[in-house]
Formats: sequence, C-alpha cells, structure tokens
Amino acid sequence: MNLTKIIGEEYAQAEEIKIAKAQTVPFDERMIKVYEEFLKLAAQNAVKHHLRIARRIIQTAKINYSSEHITILCGYLSKYEEDNSFESTGDFLSELINIHYEQTQYSGKYIIFLKDIQTEIENLGSENNGADILVIGNVGDHLASKMFAGKITVEGNAKSSVGYEMRGGTVSVKNAKNLVGSHMKNGKLYLKEAEEISDKFIGGEIHISQGTVFIPYSFDSTCTGKIFLLEKDIMSEIKEKQHEKENHLFAGKIYSVEECKET
Repeated sequence: MNLTKIIGEEYAQAEEIKIAKAQTVPFDERMIKVYEEFLKLAAQNAVKHHLRIARRIIQTAKINYSSEHITILCGYLSKYEEDNSFESTGDFLSELINIHYEQTQYSGKYIIFLKDIQTEIENLGSENNGADILVIGNVGDHLASKMFAGKITVEGNAKSSVGYEMRGGTVSVKNAKNLVGSHMKNGKLYLKEAEEISDKFIGGEIHISQGTVFIPYSFDSTCTGKIFLLEKDIMSEIKEKQHEKENHLFAGKIYSVEECKET
C-alpha cells in the first residue's frame, strides 16, 4: 500500500514531516495478522486498556518494522471498524510506537492517519516516552494517558479525559470534551476549545485559546497546576472562589476565553 495514497500528497511532501521516499524494509504483512490477533484477545479481556496485551503480541511476533509501516497499517484500519474491540486500536498503535521508539530513538514523526475511519479510537499515545506523534483525524477518550515525554499533535478533535494521568510531554488538539487533565501530574496540554476541566487536575499546564470552558472550584488543595485562557493564568482566581460555592450542582464557572482579551 502506497504511503502517499494513505496520508495524501500534502502531508507526504511536507518538509517538516520528512517522509522517506524509499522503504529500507518492505512492509511485513504479518503486522496485519498481529493486529487481528490483538483484536481477538482484546475482545476476551474485560480490561479497558490493552497496552500489555499489545506489547506481548508485538514482541512475540518479532516483526521488523519502521515508523512508515505504522502509517501504512493505518490504511487497513477501516476494514476492522465493525469489530467489537476496534476502539482499542489506540492501544495497539501506541505500543507499536512505544516499542519502535525504545529500540531506535527515532527522531522523526510517527504519522497516524485516521481520516478514513468513523470510529474514534481510544488511548492513543498511551505511555508515550519521547516519540513525536502526528495524528491526522479525530480520536476518542484518554488521548495521551500516562504519557511521560514527547509530543502529540492531533489535527482533529478528542473526546474525554485528554491527558489522563499525564506525567510529561506536550499535547496539542483542536477540541476536547470533558474531564480534561484528569489526574494529570505534569506536562502541557494545548487546546483550541474544551468543554470542561476535570476537578481531578493535579499539576502541569492546560492552555485554552478560544470558546468557553467549565472550570470547577473543587480542585484539591495540593493542586499545583496552572490553567491559561489565552495567556492569562486564572488558577489564582479559581482558588479564591473554592470556598464560595453557591450550590453543589454548579461548583464552578463557565469561563469565556474572549473575556480574557479585555482584561
């Protein structure tokens, strides 16, 4: 399968992505078989996150693959959307990247092309420890969960719990839903828009550049994180209002990013 056909000529020719024109290692069709085996085992396992299953299968198969091959695999994903475990594909792709980066310290971008699928896959970028990942398309819940280092850029939207238990690195995404930064301890999230910041936000930085966002006043007293609307850090204001809850159903405020331009 041709890489340019998968990700489009615009991306394949972009200088910053630096796609190699020639593959030094041919695409191993066994990668597809390994992915199919992962889906079967994920269906049998009730655990929501299947990173460990993916790692065991990939390492056992001993497939020689490149960053480009991971992108090529994305071109086959639409054939498996009806599978009950398809949302767990994010775990499989994450471990392909994690293992490859551990072995090679690859300095280029890992390109995950998802525009051809309708189902948002979950847990993409889980436990990333230094890789630079570009996602073209939308993703599901738990983007960058337990991420340690590296960079994830999503040219699309994400569902809930972006940055769950994140410990480092930088994540950029257009729009995110609720529970942003849940149990996040460090790192930086850059969002164009978000529906709600999690009251379990612990540390790191969350930057929002437009729209409105609900921010709770119920952060733990040990929270050291910062929340920026445009370039304004509003965490001090939030902490001042933590003891001014008018009722238990609305313990927070909907903030407008536009209003920050006027202050």
